[in-house]
Amino acid sequence: MSQKGFGNTARAFNIGCGPEIFENGYQGYDQWRNVDSVYKHPQVENVDMRYARPIVSEGYDFALINHVLCTMRPEEALIVLNHTYDILRPGATIQVIDVDIMKAFDDYLHNEGKLLPIQDGNKDYNMCMHLSGYGTRLSLYTTQRMMDDLAEAGFKEMKQVENSPYNTRPTESLVIQATK
Repeated sequence: MSQKGFGNTARAFNIGCGPEIFENGYQGYDQWRNVDSVYKHPQVENVDMRYARPIVSEGYDFALINHVLCTMRPEEALIVLNHTYDILRPGATIQVIDVDIMKAFDDYLHNEGKLLPIQDGNKDYNMCMHLSGYGTRLSLYTTQRMMDDLAEAGFKEMKQVENSPYNTRPTESLVIQATK
């Protein structure tokens, strides 16, 4: 975890949270701000980071973007990363989790069936449906592509993280952590 920011309070921002709502105190962060443009819940603010950067004066110590960027066009994903960069304080951390197409290809090529369950023997159909997210994915990522997008937004010290408490789909996901 990064150092505590404004007022000695560690603040975290959960972008595109969906039902993954974090309570204050989770993972050592005193305050969590959960936002989503689609998911409706009393603890979730209706914010679409593609179009509006939330106004904050203190800055956040940590931002999480979990399986969200793949649902956006590449240029929209970069806007979200830029807006996220803006709301983080210097030295803060971002963790981006998204579908790793290389894991899907590896599973496909080796007929492992871990990621792509083979139904009716049609692994080609399953591969195409998985990569497209059944029509919901507009962007696909490899580790390097995600790092390139983070670097374009201004982040540095990028590294792949093997175990993240936020990764609910480790068999299909990549996790990249970077600092502002």
